Amino acid sequence: LDGDRVDVVETVLHESTHRTLYIPNATPFDEGLAQFVGYRGAEAFFRSRGDTAAAARAAAIWRDEIRLSGFYAGLADSLTALYGSGASGAGLDAGRARIFGAARTELLGSLGGTLEVYDGPALARRPLNNATVIAARIYRTRLDVFAAVYRRAGADGRRAVAVIAKAERGGRAAGPRSR
Repeated sequence: LDGDRVDVVETVLHESTHRTLYIPNATPFDEGLAQFVGYRGAEAFFRSRGDTAAAARAAAIWRDEIRLSGFYAGLADSLTALYGSGASGAGLDAGRARIFGAARTELLGSLGGTLEVYDGPALARRPLNNATVIAARIYRTRLDVFAAVYRRAGADGRRAVAVIAKAERGGRAAGPRSR
């Protein structure tokens, strides 16, 4: 609870989401949904109280989360290709160093320059390894899909969650987990 107001509200809504819709054995879906509800819900919460600064901050963090979702997806794809290439020993180490070096460069430059709230250079200084990529992917999987459902639902969070829940509970192939 030592975060700012947006962090506190996002965390409460994020954790509450797990009690609302939980799909067993679908951790990336469950956490991505909770991220979506947390930030979009925080934005709506603050907007309903006339706190436009906090609402704008929640919206900006959500946009950063979507940007980072794509970044980590690409990073995970690059690592998967490396591990599937048959490289080993020094070749594998060099490949990882190249991939993580390029990721840091992106955080310092092209991606870092687009982030609205998060600090790209600070993210580039953090440890970057398989564990951090896996953790980032768990919480940032397919956030763009949740964002698209939200847009199609007329930027109505409750309606978007209802659409997502119906698709997932019905096991439809068109649900966010399958895209």
